Amino acid sequence: MNNITLESKIDFLGREKFVKFTNTAEFLMLSQPLRELLATKGVYSNSRELPYVATSGQLRDIGKGLIEFGKNDIRDQFCIDTENSNRIVSICPDHTDLINSSFENYINCIYALQYFSQEIVGKRVLGDYRKNNTRYARKLLDMFNEIEGDINLYPIWAVQVDEREAGVL
Repeated sequence: MNNITLESKIDFLGREKFVKFTNTAEFLMLSQPLRELLATKGVYSNSRELPYVATSGQLRDIGKGLIEFGKNDIRDQFCIDTENSNRIVSICPDHTDLINSSFENYINCIYALQYFSQEIVGKRVLGDYRKNNTRYARKLLDMFNEIEGDINLYPIWAVQVDEREAGVL
């Protein structure tokens, strides 16, 4: 899965679902490659598919080295943490969740989840989902771990595996 280009992943997800950022030049604390990625590719913004992040296309400095790029359906802020290697975090009212180690891996995990849903579950690659939910959960875990190493460090993605293993999803 890692041999697929970012461009191809964005095409699979649907370029029309990506919102480009128009004010990246104001955020010099971000690396040039990250500013370019945000300006030319943008972020997946869809209110009907996980991870439900909506954005206006404007980055916003919220202090403490955090740059907000969107919010989820319960208004948690999704941010780039410039004080910690530009990792992606979600700022909740009572805690902060680590989302991904980088913005590119955030897009990679969105792609993995959508590819898994459409091409693996949708095509019943591992048989009937209800009878094989643990096999499907293991496949999704492997896909996420290929991206981040240990997906259990990233709750938003780990719960996707856990809920499938439990037969909830």
